[in-house]
Amino acid sequence: MQFEIPVILSADNNYAPYMSVTLVSILENADDDVFYDFYLLVPDDFMEEYKTLILKDSQKYKNNKINFINMQNAFASTKRMVAHISEQTYYRLKAANILPEKYDKCFYFDVDVVVNTGLRELFSTELDGYYIAAVKAAGYYFRKDWAERYCKRIGIPNIYQYINAGVLLMNLKKIREDNLTPVFEKEAYNNYPTVDQDIFNKICYNHILHLPFKYNVMTKYKSIVDSALPEYKQMCEIYGENELIEAIATPKIVHYADKIKPWSNPSVILATLWWKYARKSVFFKLIIFKIIENRVILKGSFMLQKIFSVKNEDIHKVITVLGIKIKVKNRKLTERRQQENALCELNNNINQKLKRITPRPRLDRIGFHLVDHCNLNCKSCDVCSPIAEKRFVTLESFSNDIKRLAELTDGNIDTIILSGGEALLNPQILEMIRLSRQNFPNSIIRLQSNGILLIDKDEEFWKILKENDVTVVCTKYPIKLDYGEIERKAKEYKINFSYFNNANYIKTSYHIPFDLEGKQDPRDSFLNCFHANQCIGIHDGKIFTCSPAANAHHFNKYFNTDMKLDNSDYIDIYKAQSIQEILAFLARPIPFCKYCNVNQRSFNHKWEISKKDISEWIIKK
Repeated sequence: MQFEIPVILSADNNYAPYMSVTLVSILENADDDVFYDFYLLVPDDFMEEYKTLILKDSQKYKNNKINFINMQNAFASTKRMVAHISEQTYYRLKAANILPEKYDKCFYFDVDVVVNTGLRELFSTELDGYYIAAVKAAGYYFRKDWAERYCKRIGIPNIYQYINAGVLLMNLKKIREDNLTPVFEKEAYNNYPTVDQDIFNKICYNHILHLPFKYNVMTKYKSIVDSALPEYKQMCEIYGENELIEAIATPKIVHYADKIKPWSNPSVILATLWWKYARKSVFFKLIIFKIIENRVILKGSFMLQKIFSVKNEDIHKVITVLGIKIKVKNRKLTERRQQENALCELNNNINQKLKRITPRPRLDRIGFHLVDHCNLNCKSCDVCSPIAEKRFVTLESFSNDIKRLAELTDGNIDTIILSGGEALLNPQILEMIRLSRQNFPNSIIRLQSNGILLIDKDEEFWKILKENDVTVVCTKYPIKLDYGEIERKAKEYKINFSYFNNANYIKTSYHIPFDLEGKQDPRDSFLNCFHANQCIGIHDGKIFTCSPAANAHHFNKYFNTDMKLDNSDYIDIYKAQSIQEILAFLARPIPFCKYCNVNQRSFNHKWEISKKDISEWIIKK
């Protein structure tokens, strides 16, 4: 026999995609014996297209049913003091009358919520004597004088029961018995500061069961991930420190309870969790399109300007999408197809840009920088090896870093890359390989090399590579080196061996210049940089989103320049509270981006040995 759980969600057309993400998150975590009966409360003008897409999302999962409830124009005349809250928030006040009598309880979730757990255990919570169960709204408790005034404003004795109404377990049976629905509806027109949340707190006062914080982790409270903030102590007093720590480590339900949402600013706390479920929804492309279509300006480090624009210039239209410009003739219908085709050609480029600013669902790969210098010294090297002093990462430092990374990721990274400089110059490379495998038993361990030192490696070296299942990736350079002999040795010891790009690719040079005056727009640089959120590396306990920032200090020292690097340009793995915090950092511009002259980069030059001239790393005026 299936265990039935009724769930209420409500939204208008603007929030339909996000409602479906909430629904997907619930079904992704559904227990096998649970049947979810969804009641989606929508206005009269709710689009049929959105209903179809929501049904498509639900049909990917078993054991659920979608009921669309047309709320007509209910609560349309209410006034709301919070700008980002719509009339649909009041729909839940009618829950006891909307749901069938067979249901004594139900869940209500705001559609800026994702559920990261099965709900059977929480739904089984005993509610005898309580109208609702919910999590305390900590922000209302912080200032005693303000709280006293607020209580008088909404008509409750004190603040110590006040809850956030974004996640509710509702006792429909008791609400019906006490005929509260008409009371709720009448209060909707009293214009409370926090709309229906105040209504629940007022009418249900003394009949509210408090749930642990993990069932409504509200991301607007920055102190939950930063214990240095003054509110942290108050949060601990309200929820309990152990509960707070557990909730952040393993959040059951996350509530993006603020006007800033993860779909408009992926830097908010735990945004990666929301995007994880968004990617599984059929609305995913529409969500991305809305970001572009609405010309969303992502605040903070994610701010993108001029996402989409169309300008007329004589007989042409100049279309700019995410900084990419295309000029098309502004002719009649017969030639519009050319414009469409041209825009389609931009699709891959646009996707790459969006990928940079969207936090990864997980850290799938990372490079460990083991050596600063190199035995080849390529012209314009982007890690500045030709001008770096000789330095090796110590075994102790590497051991600490890889253990900490394993803790943060639960050992769940697809690929660990060992690189440099030239990684094989590090005298402790074999021990580092062993440590890599010990801490990441299921990952691909990839050793990157220019191949020069591989020729003379002894039998022990190759056997250790084999024992630890190491993949060797070699870059082919236009130098006198017997790559065939390297291939033969790798084959003899049954080592996974490949070439960077492919065996036919011969290394060329590139020019990736710095702007020493720092006049570049960091947002534009990040958006148009192939390194950004791609060349992720760890250097002595610090993770960088790109290699130029991580290695610019070599340039500064050699040429006596002053490109400033501060603690906002990297994230310290020993200070990071979670892998989500790291992923959010990697997907946003860093201050150092102002020194990268991305538009002046050039590629496919003849490969040469560096002459250690500053012109290799800047544009000469």
